[in-house]
Amino acid sequence: MALFGALIGDLSKKFNLGGKAAPLVTESVRLMTNEQSGGLAGFIDRFKRAGMEDLVSSWIGKGQNQPISADQVQSAVGSSFLDNLGKRVGLSGSSLTAPLAFLIPKVIDFLTPNGSIPTTLPTEVRTMLSAPTSTPAAAKPSGGVTKYWWVLA
Repeated sequence: MALFGALIGDLSKKFNLGGKAAPLVTESVRLMTNEQSGGLAGFIDRFKRAGMEDLVSSWIGKGQNQPISADQVQSAVGSSFLDNLGKRVGLSGSSLTAPLAFLIPKVIDFLTPNGSIPTTLPTEVRTMLSAPTSTPAAAKPSGGVTKYWWVLA
């Protein structure tokens, strides 16, 4: 889960997402791995069909992840995916392409550690995804710092 904690922090800072970064990561992974949409393999196929096979191969492979642009994210996943994700996290779908361009290669790389698409998700990912789908569970301890339970797990 260290990767997701670091990713949430990076997204929050780089894209000024604040408390929206954690639900963005959770809901992105939830949609990327949704079995009704073909699971992770189905999500990856969207990029392959959009002509980005070399990019996807770099994320799945053991080498350096090639970057993807916000326009390429839009082209591969489409407005419907972005709008659905936006509604889940309280942001406009069009504002998500740049954060997703940062997020998607890292998540796919993490979910394919052996260079192949797994048939089951790692336990820590399943635990994260079992959290409520709307607003992440958060607690405000003294000092006003928001902590998410899956980051601390």
